[in-house]
Formats: sequence, C-alpha cells, structure tokens
Amino acid sequence: MASPEQLLGEYVQWLTVEKGRSRATIEAYERDVHAFLAWWGERPLNAVTSADLEAYLNVARDVRAAS
Repeated sequence: MASPEQLLGEYVQWLTVEKGRSRATIEAYERDVHAFLAWWGERPLNAVTSADLEAYLNVARDVRAAS
C-alpha cells in the first residue's frame, strides 16, 4: 500500500487537475488530512471505518469549540 504522503499527493493532484480547486481550498484539505493522520497514528489506513471518521470529527469539533 502507498504511504499516506503518497496518497495525499495523488489526492492533491486530483483536486488540482481534475476538480480545479483553488490553492486555498487544497491547503485547507491538506491541513484536515494531516490532522486526521496525526490523530489516527500508525494504524493502517485500510483499517479506517466510518465509526473512526465520526470519532475523529467529534474530537476535531470539540477542539475547535474549546479554542
């Protein structure tokens, strides 16, 4: 499996070329992905479930609310 950074690079390329997203949008998405990866840790990406994503979004929301 590709590394998270390789996958993110491909995602950014797709957002840029295929979707025509702005640089600011892409940078925001990259920040979101990096924050998720930091939270996820060393676990394999193919183990992510919808429940994991919901748990991360809850944590991220709580962090934003506290700041």
